Amino acid sequence: MTIAVTETGTLKKFSQITYLQYKSLPPEIQDEYLAWAQREWEKQWAELQFERQGGISGIAKKKAEQEVKWLERVTTWSYLHAYVPQNRYNKSTFKKSKRLELAMSTDSGYWKNAVTFVSISLAAYTSWKYYQAVLRMSTPPVKQSVDELIGDTPLVLIKSLSKATGSHIYAKMELCNPAGSAKDRVAFNVIKEAEQDGRLVKGKPGWVFEGTSGSTGISIALLCNALGYRAHISLPDDTSNEKLSLLESLGATINKVKPASIVDPNQYVNAAKRACEELVKNGGRGIFADQFENEANWRIHYETTGPEIYKQMNGQIDGFVAGCGTGGTITGVCKYLKERISPHVVLADPQGSGFYNRINYGVMYDKVEKEGTRRRHQVDTMVEGIGLNRITRNFEMGEHYIDASIRVTDDQAIKMSKFLSVQDGLFVGSSTAINAVAAVKLSKNLGKGSRIVIIACDSGSRHLSKFWKTAKDIDRDITLEQVMID
Repeated sequence: MTIAVTETGTLKKFSQITYLQYKSLPPEIQDEYLAWAQREWEKQWAELQFERQGGISGIAKKKAEQEVKWLERVTTWSYLHAYVPQNRYNKSTFKKSKRLELAMSTDSGYWKNAVTFVSISLAAYTSWKYYQAVLRMSTPPVKQSVDELIGDTPLVLIKSLSKATGSHIYAKMELCNPAGSAKDRVAFNVIKEAEQDGRLVKGKPGWVFEGTSGSTGISIALLCNALGYRAHISLPDDTSNEKLSLLESLGATINKVKPASIVDPNQYVNAAKRACEELVKNGGRGIFADQFENEANWRIHYETTGPEIYKQMNGQIDGFVAGCGTGGTITGVCKYLKERISPHVVLADPQGSGFYNRINYGVMYDKVEKEGTRRRHQVDTMVEGIGLNRITRNFEMGEHYIDASIRVTDDQAIKMSKFLSVQDGLFVGSSTAINAVAAVKLSKNLGKGSRIVIIACDSGSRHLSKFWKTAKDIDRDITLEQVMID
């Protein structure tokens, strides 16, 4: 049996030593050698040490952890038998056995070959078992229902923007939620809180009413199907065909209304509230989701989205960018982050929205508010889902956490969507494009090396007939400099 030894402390450097040579060393040198051998083993083992991951619990986790501990003990035993003969623990037997002494010498390869074969075989077996245990620990658990798929969305580096700006710009892929947007979180929390206070009862008929331009309605419709309820959605009749088709496919009851101001009783939000009140008055069970004023909106982002981003970025965030429609996402996330670190929070605002002036100048007003100049009912923009000209409860709860607002034109958003699609394979909707433009502008203020996170709200597949109808015609070779021209 040969043992490779390196010089350590007072131990001289040997190319190889036999077991008998090892035994002939002074006791203090023997101890030092054994300590060195153990350290070498621990260093090698540390490189393969299992990093426990979340996502598995109960009996499976306990069993896997026990198996890993067993494998550690077995592999350690294999190492000691391969490198330090165990006969040293039975000195009398060893001294009486001339045959064993001969077998341990360098003149006989029998013992060396036997131990080597056994140790390699055992190491291969334990390595395979260890690999199987790691796979079981890292495999995501089976979900019991669709609502369990909500959240824990990935964070992806936007390479094109990061390379061009010198910053690290990441997208929180909320479009990976089961219904395709960040609104899944809100819809689920609204229903969950309604069940907790008894307004909805699991297993019994119930309705969820909402006034929405599309994404929230889709999330509500999908979750109502999954949880055993019905969805009633009021929306502007100029909502994109893709969103209307999705709502119809999900079986939601749709109430189309003419675009109008929030002060109009027939405006889509007011229409949804009135429909809910009529149902309850007649003895039915239902809730008005009220995403603009319901604080279940910002709370779910404070409890889930914010912590996810913080963990994924290891707490190293210099800037956070999000648009504002109801105000729930930006309020919940920036409140969580600001309580722990100090990122620069930016509200990305489309043209025609009043948030830009509200954040920067304290006035909720835009020049298109002038009589006769507004072309659209709410915000004078092609962008759907963000932008508003009134203060909501959800926005009000987080306004003081927002540091600045950046105005983005429709033209910039359209060009950015095409740029991201061609350069990064990110096929995103209009609000995500708005956030990306704002992130590029913010990077100039924060400097190179800064780490910025944006919200990727939904996919471009929901905007084919309106926003992407124009964006698809943009030259695929467009540069970022051309995108950012005001």
